[in-house]
Amino acid sequence: MVLLKRKVQLIKWISLSQLLTCDILSTEHWVEHDGIKLYLLEKSHGNLSSKPIVVLAHGSATAGRESFDLQVPGKPSYSLMDFLAGEGFDVFTLDIRGFGRSAHLKK
Repeated sequence: MVLLKRKVQLIKWISLSQLLTCDILSTEHWVEHDGIKLYLLEKSHGNLSSKPIVVLAHGSATAGRESFDLQVPGKPSYSLMDFLAGEGFDVFTLDIRGFGRSAHLKK
């Protein structure tokens, strides 16, 4: 497995339930195995050591980011990934082959 590319973005997040402001770190990964590239999105807050990990897998209708990291202007609480990261988890979602940014099947 090879890590191909990494993109990091810092996001401000406000937990409405806790009225807590924190910085959510967003990291994009691409992994490749046997020529097939898969997209993986990671979100976390603070130090990554000893954090519990959550992996969110999408269904057959939408990709991972659209399912679990919905960003609506003025509504940051719509992102399940941001919420879980703010609660202390290291959160991942991926695009299964044929969805989103991952490699699509050749016809």
